[in-house]
Amino acid sequence: MASPRVLKSYYIALIVLVIFSVAVLQFPLFNVVGLEFSAAIAPLVGFISGFLLLLYIHSLGGNFQTPSQLRVVYLKNFGGSLLLAFVPLLLGLGNTFIVRNCSILSGIYFYLIILIPTIVLCSALSFFIWALVPKFQKTLYIVFYLLILLLPFLRLLLSPQLYLFSPIIGFFPGFTYDESLPVVSRLLPYRLVTLGAGIFLFAFSLWLWNTKTLLKNRDNSQAHQRRTLPEIIAMSLLGPFVLMMIVSGNRIGFFTSEKYLRTKLGGFYSTEHCDIVYPLGKIRRPTVEQIGKLQEFYYNELADKLKVIPQKRITLFLYANSDQKAHLVGAGSTNFTKPWLYQIHINAGVIEDALKHEMVHVFAGEFGWSPIRLGRSFGLSEGLAVALGDDEWFDEPTDRAAALLLAVQDIDIAKLFSTTGFLSQAPSTGYLLSGSFCKYLVDTFGIDKMKSVFRTNDFERSYHLSLTELTKQWRKQLPQLKISRGDSLKALYFSRRQSPYTKECVRFIASLNRKGQIYFEQQDYERALATADKSMGYYPTAESVLLKVRSLCALRKFDEAVKFGSSMLDDPKWAIALLPIRLWLGDAYFALDSIDAARREYAFLASIHLSKSYDEACAFRLEALSLRYERSEWIKLLTYNLDISEKLQRLTYFPSALARYERGKLYFANSELRNASEEFKKASDLQSPVLQFFRLYYLGRTLETDLRYEEAAEYFSQALLLAPTEGIKTETNNHLKRCIVWSAQNGNITNE
Repeated sequence: MASPRVLKSYYIALIVLVIFSVAVLQFPLFNVVGLEFSAAIAPLVGFISGFLLLLYIHSLGGNFQTPSQLRVVYLKNFGGSLLLAFVPLLLGLGNTFIVRNCSILSGIYFYLIILIPTIVLCSALSFFIWALVPKFQKTLYIVFYLLILLLPFLRLLLSPQLYLFSPIIGFFPGFTYDESLPVVSRLLPYRLVTLGAGIFLFAFSLWLWNTKTLLKNRDNSQAHQRRTLPEIIAMSLLGPFVLMMIVSGNRIGFFTSEKYLRTKLGGFYSTEHCDIVYPLGKIRRPTVEQIGKLQEFYYNELADKLKVIPQKRITLFLYANSDQKAHLVGAGSTNFTKPWLYQIHINAGVIEDALKHEMVHVFAGEFGWSPIRLGRSFGLSEGLAVALGDDEWFDEPTDRAAALLLAVQDIDIAKLFSTTGFLSQAPSTGYLLSGSFCKYLVDTFGIDKMKSVFRTNDFERSYHLSLTELTKQWRKQLPQLKISRGDSLKALYFSRRQSPYTKECVRFIASLNRKGQIYFEQQDYERALATADKSMGYYPTAESVLLKVRSLCALRKFDEAVKFGSSMLDDPKWAIALLPIRLWLGDAYFALDSIDAARREYAFLASIHLSKSYDEACAFRLEALSLRYERSEWIKLLTYNLDISEKLQRLTYFPSALARYERGKLYFANSELRNASEEFKKASDLQSPVLQFFRLYYLGRTLETDLRYEEAAEYFSQALLLAPTEGIKTETNNHLKRCIVWSAQNGNITNE
């Protein structure tokens, strides 16, 4: 029976766990039993289990005669620790009466596979220390526990990956937090390895104790040596298993070393200042060379603006898609930089939008806070990257976008320069406002003062003005706008998008939505629809609603799509978040031959200028509506999931300029640059000024990709006159400036 001192310790542990669990449950990301809640609870439960085992052993006097006595002690402590671990679980499950819990069974599964191996390992660690040394056991336990807890984060710092698997917390997704990152397939094997390592350590400790006892007593009895035969068998089986799994960690996905990542991607290209590692066979070499040219252009531009040169070569890791990136380094949809490693990780499909922003992070590392070379706050790190790396934000110049956002939502920007304040905001809000503010600071006070505050986050010391006073001055210089209804809707749409740290059921819902999207891409529309319904049944999101409408359209159930989509838009709670759904509602009306209704949906979405892609899609469809004799064919192209060759074959029979424009885009996507440029040139009689802009823009992009910079510059110049928004004009002008520079450097090089 446990001594009063040990029982008192258990009661204290129980009280601490209750207080800690209740505190954790107050945060939206952790307020349901799931992966995040389990990872937060595991370190405390694990530490308590090992510490209590030491107290329990000491309370028994430490005079044990046989290994079986120690096995009983270990198992009793394991049972007591499990009972303690069930307290946070019960509190979390009880919280379902207050907040929504999307999947109780899934949450319990995560809790058990994270907590049980942690308890086994931490208890085995304390048992090992007890068996190894007679003194300072509690101190040594704390030291070794902290080493096991913190050492995995060293891998996070020294290797490309953004996620980590940890023996104690189970899984950490990284600070960028990709809610859709697939975890289950790798977490279970990793926790089995952790469990195996814990059992191995306990078996080894018991064998060590028995061996030391026999040596101390000078007992050479074979019978006494065989007392730990079960432990010897366990070590023989588990040792090779754990070692094999750790050695194979790269291939299994427990971690990703730089060497393995380079080997896995396979492609390599070098420029004057940068190296590019890319997926061989998935990204064409000419595309990589063009990216290298763009990277060097940004390198020189940023070196001039920031007045610094990176001390090492910059390595750009390119990924074919978000799935490949998520599997190899985590954060599939989020591009990221590790300035201290001079590494940038980007999906190839968004290189134009993300490369300069990420390169600013590397350059800023030269005056960043050591040793991780970042700004002292997220607001400064991301704000400077937006200020110098993003000339526009949701297709508006940065300052105008900030003014729009502040017109519909009063935000205390000073809070963005604290960690919790930045992370609690919608990503678009935090990035945009901190970016506009940092741009003001650089433009007004110069880059040297920005370098100073970047390191310290002490605005008063760097600018001799308080942060409050600086934000007041920034607000005064923002554009004074006449806000249209479209402006207001656009600003509300971006400002109301939730931060993942404030969402409920975040990982479970993201996983369901991702699964539904995969079904849709595989053209399994019935299962995509069923998954969307399931996701909405737990916790409706804009993603699941959109997936349902798209699935209904793909299944040719246009009446249902219109009925469901319209009912969601009629709900004030959803009207803003579902603005993009109007594009597919328009397609459904188009298919039902309700031309006026389709035109109304397209025109409404076009008036908001939600993004460049939506502007183009709406203009394209409005043009298609005007082609009376081609309407039936266009609706097939819009609502059937056809590959490039099938679309090109169908478009061969279309005589309109719109068909030529679409063929040009398909050829461009397929890297058939000469065919693309010919089709774009022949599509000159498009009716829509917006489509005329996009025709000239894509013609310029085609010629730029084909290294015909002088010609490209001519078409970008023409496109500038027709740009539908100031943000799109800014982007087009950036292409124009690059082409002028490259044309001057190399002449009008033609890629024969």
